Amino acid sequence: MPHNHPDRLQIVRLIRTGDETNKALAMQLALAIGWDIAQELQLEAWAALPAGLMNGDFWEGLHLQWFYWTQEEILLRLLYNAAPYLHYLRSLSLIQLPYWSDRKGKRPKIAAEALLKMPAHSLQNLTLTGFSLKKEMGEAIWRMPALQRLSLNKVYIDATFWQHLRPEASILEILRIEDPEWADKDSLPEILGDLPNLHRIISPDWLHWQRLPAWAGRFAPRKIAARLPRIYRERSEQMLPKGLEHLSQLKVLHLSEIPAPLRRRKRPNELTMEGLRSIGSLKNLHTLGLQRLRWRDLPAWLLGMQHLRWLNLSQNALREFPRDFTRLHTLLLNGNKGINFDENCCDNAERIEHLRRLELSQCGLERLPENIGNLRNLRILRLRSNELQSLPDSMKKLEKLEILDISGAKMRCFDNLASLFAHWKCLRMLVLNPSQWECLDWIVPVERMKRIISRK
Repeated sequence: MPHNHPDRLQIVRLIRTGDETNKALAMQLALAIGWDIAQELQLEAWAALPAGLMNGDFWEGLHLQWFYWTQEEILLRLLYNAAPYLHYLRSLSLIQLPYWSDRKGKRPKIAAEALLKMPAHSLQNLTLTGFSLKKEMGEAIWRMPALQRLSLNKVYIDATFWQHLRPEASILEILRIEDPEWADKDSLPEILGDLPNLHRIISPDWLHWQRLPAWAGRFAPRKIAARLPRIYRERSEQMLPKGLEHLSQLKVLHLSEIPAPLRRRKRPNELTMEGLRSIGSLKNLHTLGLQRLRWRDLPAWLLGMQHLRWLNLSQNALREFPRDFTRLHTLLLNGNKGINFDENCCDNAERIEHLRRLELSQCGLERLPENIGNLRNLRILRLRSNELQSLPDSMKKLEKLEILDISGAKMRCFDNLASLFAHWKCLRMLVLNPSQWECLDWIVPVERMKRIISRK
C-alpha cells in the first residue's frame, strides 16, 4: 500500500492529534489494513533507549540527542533502519555532543547514510548540531525538495557540502549557520545568493567572514554585537569584513575591546580607528556602541555619522564631550575619566531638543555645568561614582526627569536636593548612597516616588 493511500493518511492524522484514544484507534486501524507500524519503525527498540536520547515521534517531529562515541552507534543504527519508513516525518533534529572538528572525516558516515535512506518528499525542517558536513551529508540534505528550514549549529562545513545544492530545485526559506571554524573561511557560499525562496540567514558569524558579497544585504540581521578580539584576523590585520557596506539593513551595532595583538603595538588607538572605518558606510545605522577601545579622540568617520540616535562610548579615555552629535536621544559616556563636561555641552539647541538620556558615571566629575538645566527633555541622568560637591540650581528645570543616579558622590548630603525634588514631578527613581539617606526625611511621604535605591 503506497504511503499516500487515504487509509494511511487518515491513520497518520489520528496519531498527530496527540490524543491517546485516537492513537490506540489508529494502531488498530493500521493492523486492520495490514500496516505493521511497530515492526517497520522498531518501536520496541526505540522504547528501550535510555531516557533523554529521543523526544517527539515519527509523525510530526523527532529529536535525537547523544554523546559522541558512547551512544552514537546504537541510536543512529536505529534511525538508519527506520529511515525508509519515515514518510510522514516533518521535522528532524540530530544533536551530537560535544562539538569537535572533523576535517579529516574520521567519524562514521552513518548519519548521512540514514538521511539518504529517508523519503525525500516529507521533511520540512532539519537541525544538525555537532556534525562535520561534507559531500555525503550535502548529497543527503539537498535532495529534499520540501526542505524549508535548515539549522546547522556548531558544525564544520566543508566546501564540498554545497556541491549538490541546486537553487532551481530548492524551496529553502530559512538557513541558520554556526560554524566555529568560519575564521578559516573567506565568505558565505555564493550559491546561497541564488536560492529563490531564501529570505533569512541566521548566523552569529556575520563579522567573521573576510568579505561579504553584495547579495548578503538581503539577509543581514538588524542587530550585531561582537568582541573585536574574537573577530580580528591577525594575519591580514583585518578587523571587519570587506563589503560591510552591503549590510544596508543593519540598525544596531555593538563592538568592544581592543584585540590583544594591537595592544602590543604602537598607537593601538589609531590602528583600531582605521580598522573600524567601514562602519561609517552604514547609513541606516541608528544605534552604535564602541566601548573599551581606549580612544582619546573620535575619528572623523564617526563624527560624520550624524544619523545616529543612540551612541555608547563608555570605557574609553575621551578628553572632550562629543559636541558634534546634536541629534542623539541617548549618549552613554560612562568610565571616561577626566572628560570635559562644561557649559558648552549644554547650549546647543538641537541637543537640548533631542537628548533624552545622558550617562556620565565614573568620569571623575567634580562639578556639573551651571546650565545643565537647559537639557529640559532629559528623562534619565546617571552620574554615579563622581566627585560632585553640589547640584546646580538649574537642574530644577529638568521637569521631565524620571531617573536620577547620584550614588557614589563625594558629598554626604546635597543641601538643595529637597528644593530640586519639588520641581521633578515625573521622577520615579532616585539612586543614592546609604550615607545620603539622612537627606530623605522630606521624601518619604511622597507617593509618586516608585523606587529609592541605596547603593553601597
